[in-house]
Amino acid sequence: VQRLSEHPILSAISKTSCMVLWADRKDRMWIGSMRGAWCYDPATGQLKQYSTKNGLVDNTVYAFQEDLQGNMYIATQGGLSILGVNEQIKNYNRSNGLPNDRCEGLLRDANGYIWIGNLK
Repeated sequence: VQRLSEHPILSAISKTSCMVLWADRKDRMWIGSMRGAWCYDPATGQLKQYSTKNGLVDNTVYAFQEDLQGNMYIATQGGLSILGVNEQIKNYNRSNGLPNDRCEGLLRDANGYIWIGNLK
């Protein structure tokens, strides 16, 4: 077992409080924190950060889910961000349709629908 702080790539986030870990269907590891989201691809060794600087609606990340087309849903304190397979980010919050800004959970059901858990 290797410590995160000793990993050649992941040591960059070793001092970040992790809120959620999630693996997608491509075996990439998604890490959610209060400083945004990271995607680590062990096949390529690349670590990519997503935050408000490059389009997330908020930096506090609570959950991840992937739809059947490969788009990544990111639940945050300030709303929902959808990272498209084309790397475009679309944001949703109370101003454009959500009943509440804070999204705390995501679930994909057997029919492929994404359910959002929030405070209302």
